Amino acid sequence: MMAAVTVAYALSSIDLIPDFIPVSGCFDDIILLPLLIVLTTNLIPDEVFLKNESNEGMWQDKKPKKWYYAKK
Repeated sequence: MMAAVTVAYALSSIDLIPDFIPVSGCFDDIILLPLLIVLTTNLIPDEVFLKNESNEGMWQDKKPKKWYYAKK
């Protein structure tokens, strides 16, 4: 859910402070987006993060183990 909020805020044209205001218009993008990204990554459960941290065993015999991730 938090990842969807972060992506929606990053892609939306609505800002807390409009970008046309000199200097302070970019502060919400510079400060808020990194905070949302950190919050999103902190909300990922540890077991899910550790399971997906490495891609060991993904490629076997030069073919992807889960072939639907890499269509040719």
